Amino acid sequence: MKRLILILLAAMIAVPVQSEVFKCQAAGQKTIYQAAPCPATAVNQQIIEVEKLDPAKVAQAQARLKAWQADLAEKAAAKRKIQKELQEALDKQAVIDALNRNAAAQEELAEAAKRPVIINQPVVVNPFIRPHRPHGIRPNRANHP
Repeated sequence: MKRLILILLAAMIAVPVQSEVFKCQAAGQKTIYQAAPCPATAVNQQIIEVEKLDPAKVAQAQARLKAWQADLAEKAAAKRKIQKELQEALDKQAVIDALNRNAAAQEELAEAAKRPVIINQPVVVNPFIRPHRPHGIRPNRANHP
């Protein structure tokens, strides 16, 4: 909506005003507005007078346009500031999360260092338990009883 107003105000200021607009209705009942007179094939023709702009109204419209542009720029700056602050907060939270993960990992390493390391622990082998073989693999009968 704001862009439409901006375009209309810019069009009012930039385009020189013409004094006449022709409203033509063709045989197919289609209405056309144009600056040139209607062709001879037109069924109905009307001349629409366009009022000339008052310089005071043009100045007032320009002032409103400048005020609106300033307001829009101010809102955009505020939005950028908020987005920057939000990104900074997210970055700080990411750093805090990384530090927390690092601290937890260091605690786990410290706990692991406190546990005794067992080296050369004897292995108990039960001769009556056969080793597990996956399905479909048969032992070579020549080597095994």
